[in-house]
Amino acid sequence: MIEYINKGVYTSECQAQGEQVQDRGYTNDWWTKLQAPDGRWGWVTNIYIKGAAQIAGVPTCGATPAPPVTPTPPQPKSVSVLVFKEAETFPCIHPHINSRVAGCNSNGKVQPNNFQAYCQQQGSFYFEGGWTTRKNDWWTLIQNGGSQVWVSNLDIKGAAIIEGVPQGPDACRANAPAGYPDGAYHP
Repeated sequence: MIEYINKGVYTSECQAQGEQVQDRGYTNDWWTKLQAPDGRWGWVTNIYIKGAAQIAGVPTCGATPAPPVTPTPPQPKSVSVLVFKEAETFPCIHPHINSRVAGCNSNGKVQPNNFQAYCQQQGSFYFEGGWTTRKNDWWTLIQNGGSQVWVSNLDIKGAAIIEGVPQGPDACRANAPAGYPDGAYHP
């Protein structure tokens, strides 16, 4: 049994209707039989294949048994957020107070854009414009290219706590990719 397949272009044999799957805002009961790079064949819900509910050009299977009951493993859940100005990114959520400790120095900046956000947690206060102006102790884990980084919620459109983004360490463990920067301060 193939449990996971990476993004890419694969050879398909045919497609058939089977278990109905809901993910990423779509519902579909069509599955396509694909060949993995190691030569094995397996079923993938058409939700994860570019195209319509039934993929054009892929024949319908004849007497092929229905696809397996277990769909591909769930992908990390994320929502889109708008970083509305240039923002510093950090490998943890305690950069201001502990910036010289535990690798929490800024590790770059992101330009204003929409980013996929996995979760948000409280951490050290981040100050904008000095100690007497805006401050917030909520941080959001975003996908920046090939890595996940923390951005202060001061730089994301919304309130101090961003609506729709799951909150807390448990939400991060449940929604973020494996090996995400957990946000903890590790001296």
